[in-house]
Amino acid sequence: LNSKSGALKKPTEKQTQNEGFKSAIADYLVGVAPAHKSISEIWENIPELSECKEMTGQRISALLTQLIKAGEVVRVEEKRKAYFALVK
Repeated sequence: LNSKSGALKKPTEKQTQNEGFKSAIADYLVGVAPAHKSISEIWENIPELSECKEMTGQRISALLTQLIKAGEVVRVEEKRKAYFALVK
């Protein structure tokens, strides 16, 4: 009756690509610490993100949200604009 298999599935190509993007974001934030950066600044200054034709601000925001939930990045708001920095 149990039709679903319990086997672990391999990550999709997009998930693997996103892991590379998240590590690039973390590396960039280490380099600019302790400064806070906005999504547009992160997008412009990381070659992997700026060269990807499928990249959008929403996708970068989603990647940053994943990093926040993992405890690697902190979100700071100044004058109603979101900035992100690496957790110290």
